Amino acid sequence: MSSNNGKIVVGLIVVIAIALVLMNLPSEPSSEVFPAEDSTTVKEEPEWERLSSVVFYPGDFYFGGDDDYPHMLDFFYFSKIEEGWAAVPVDTNDFWFEFNGDQFTIYTDWDERIGTYKFTPGKISEEAITIDEYEKSYYYYVSPDRENLYLLLAEQQFPAQFGKNFWFKGTDTDDDGEIDVPYYLPAIAEFGYDFGDKGGTAIFWFDEDGDFEGEIKVFIDTASNYSIESGSRDSYKWQAEFLHGNKWFGFNHGSTMVQKQNSYGTAVWLEYGVTKVKMPAPFDD
Repeated sequence: MSSNNGKIVVGLIVVIAIALVLMNLPSEPSSEVFPAEDSTTVKEEPEWERLSSVVFYPGDFYFGGDDDYPHMLDFFYFSKIEEGWAAVPVDTNDFWFEFNGDQFTIYTDWDERIGTYKFTPGKISEEAITIDEYEKSYYYYVSPDRENLYLLLAEQQFPAQFGKNFWFKGTDTDDDGEIDVPYYLPAIAEFGYDFGDKGGTAIFWFDEDGDFEGEIKVFIDTASNYSIESGSRDSYKWQAEFLHGNKWFGFNHGSTMVQKQNSYGTAVWLEYGVTKVKMPAPFDD
């Protein structure tokens, strides 16, 4: 009996130990998004020595790349095609598009040939093209009358300063909570939108701690090209969402600037027309 009792005691100890381990394992964050707590509100930018910042303005975004150079990229570019040529100033360089039939060849400002690509007038390309040394990918579109060229920001990752990353994920065009197209689709007449139509929702994710998982989300209206309006979407309640501890929180700008800070130290700054995400560099970096 004593032997059996000993086995029972050992078994109970093992069960309790396993239960304690399971209880202390980090749980996955809930997908539910709560209104941001007042305790996350800060009035001034955190006093970190180094911040990797991404700033969204109406129509474009600005960030420091991992190549130590700042970048300013548009959500989409437009150029007239005149006498077989179109010029597009992407980031810090001009790119020249030479049209010949149903294809064009891209040249840099220093006459380097990037490549030749086929197009179908009136149809967005099936694949993105990559421009410049710091890779920037865009889908392209030539209007049915062959007079206009558009470049549409493609789904991609952007390596930023201090080991940070952020992604453009694509556009939810019909407000169903799912990304429908892997590019930024502007809500303009060229793509079937009438004046006053609700635009799509372009989605950006940010990795603040180097695990290649998104801890901050920013939602852009493809009609206005800045943060979605509060109450304008069925599937998106907040202009920005962030992971704080083990929960997701969301918030919108008020009548003045609103800045929230999460448990990692990242600050998300919202003001009408402008959104900033400011991620601190690791202490041991």
